Amino acid sequence: LQLMIARSKNNLQLLMTLGYSPNWLSKQVARQWIPVYTVIFIAALILVQIGQTIFSSFLSDASHVSPVISIWVIILAVVLFTGSLLLNFRFIKKAVLKI
Repeated sequence: LQLMIARSKNNLQLLMTLGYSPNWLSKQVARQWIPVYTVIFIAALILVQIGQTIFSSFLSDASHVSPVISIWVIILAVVLFTGSLLLNFRFIKKAVLKI
């Protein structure tokens, strides 16, 4: 992310000179990373589900371990996803304002 902003420094400066607001530029840069974070979090949830299924199959039936991940794991993933997007937007905004 820092490398992308550093490489785009001249272009971002030009856009700000042309009158684009740093807030709008930050949103545009941050939007490019939403698909990346979405894929990462979905892949992580899939891996956790696979691990849960394998783990529950190795345990005896008396342990009552569900082969399906808990709703709390999904809620936590959504909270972490939202938090990471907000933190990255904040970082991008600070980086654009420094330019």
